[in-house]
Amino acid sequence: MTLIVHQIWGVLLLTFFSAVKTWTCIQYFPPPTHCVLIQRTFIHVTASPSVSVACVRGHDGAPTMLCASEGFYPADLKQAWLRDGEYISYMNTALQRPTYEETLSTSHINWTYRNNTDGSYSLLSYLHLSADIKEQVMYYCWVNHTTLSKPITVIMSSTECTEREVEFTGLVVRFIVVGTLFGLLIATAMFIEIYFQYLNKTRLTSL
Repeated sequence: MTLIVHQIWGVLLLTFFSAVKTWTCIQYFPPPTHCVLIQRTFIHVTASPSVSVACVRGHDGAPTMLCASEGFYPADLKQAWLRDGEYISYMNTALQRPTYEETLSTSHINWTYRNNTDGSYSLLSYLHLSADIKEQVMYYCWVNHTTLSKPITVIMSSTECTEREVEFTGLVVRFIVVGTLFGLLIATAMFIEIYFQYLNKTRLTSL
């Protein structure tokens, strides 16, 4: 009976996002045991970033833009914010690489760099908008990575965040007004009911 034993040095599935490695496969035929084949495979794992933008609320409740570059490998990535086509921030993780999970801050931007459990990386940047923005401003999140044939640029208007904030505030105000009126209506109905019960009781007593 021929027995084939495969020995793969390392667990490929558990280290999918590991660095560039050469994996060795050795086949033995016993008995007597002797090596019949040695194969080496060069594996270079890469993963492109998934880029998205969204409107969120900052710690102070102010409208904030989020640019997320997630699931990329290797770790080096460039991400920038532009306002009306001009750079306002730039991050190159190859030059300024944070630790496993770290948040870097400037006056109006917070960066969060994270090493995910599967070995990939994520970079999140929060752009805090000025509360006194009166006109529409176009913001661009620009991302570049070695796996991309060209940089990814995602565009978002400042009004997409500020108008949502105004809309949310308007909904809250309307909810408060409607709730107050409804409460007054119920209170008035209860007062009238109690008043008429009192009148009926008074009439019965007088009889």
